[in-house]
Amino acid sequence: MQDYTENTLVVWTGDTGGLGGTYDGVGNVRLLYAAALLTAQTMNLQASGYSQQAKSSTEVNASSTMFMSGTSNILGSFNGTISVSVDYVMSDGNWKIAGEHWDYKVLNTSASGGETTFPEWQKVGSIKPTRRSTDWLHNFTWDYGGPGAAGLVYIMIAALGVSVAVTKLRGR
Repeated sequence: MQDYTENTLVVWTGDTGGLGGTYDGVGNVRLLYAAALLTAQTMNLQASGYSQQAKSSTEVNASSTMFMSGTSNILGSFNGTISVSVDYVMSDGNWKIAGEHWDYKVLNTSASGGETTFPEWQKVGSIKPTRRSTDWLHNFTWDYGGPGAAGLVYIMIAALGVSVAVTKLRGR
């Protein structure tokens, strides 16, 4: 991560296997690459069509097409094609990565992402009935979760606090 500027920006688009998004700052980029690479048992990258363009004396863009293959505990065997563009800036006498854009054109995997806390998570489409939980509270949280579930929890905590306060006041 020492090759990145502190305010680097990495963007993953296309068929990213669930990791698509904008990652702002070296800390978030570290988390992205940890999530993407720590389950890889093997990984091969081959670049083709490399080109670079100087934007100024302190800014350069490099781009290429990457062919990726390997094996992962989560994805199984995988392969893909990625269009990569990297912006470099001169910082304190060294070239640093200011930004990356990885556009995943194709990502083929032999296994799904596996089990999660919410088995309803899947790549696309409506929830499959076989993926529903047997626990009604789990399904309620999944179906109506987010701000609604958080609000319900806060209301319950506030009600408990009021109940304790009233009980203590009655005891006096």
